[in-house]
Amino acid sequence: MAEGRAGKGIVQITGRRNYTDWTNRLSIDLVKHPEQTTIPRIAAKILVIGMQKGTFTGARLGQYIAGDKQDFEGARNIVNPGDRRKPIAEIARIYYSTTVVD
Repeated sequence: MAEGRAGKGIVQITGRRNYTDWTNRLSIDLVKHPEQTTIPRIAAKILVIGMQKGTFTGARLGQYIAGDKQDFEGARNIVNPGDRRKPIAEIARIYYSTTVVD
């Protein structure tokens, strides 16, 4: 059972409610098999869908990064608000500047 277990995956979901939510979203039984959140393709789906839909904190990626809007520090509100906001924003800026083609 997921209850009481430490978080797993890229975004560390915890607790039965969250594992049940992601079980329903992905049609994968993460309640009985929480270790599956460490499988890269599943972990990436949780990260991307969660960021797009705002499932972690209510903040969504489109509120911070869309079109010309690039609020990388604000985007930290999506997952672990406040945690290492500036260094993570700088990594995102560098990544964005080297991978996004206009």
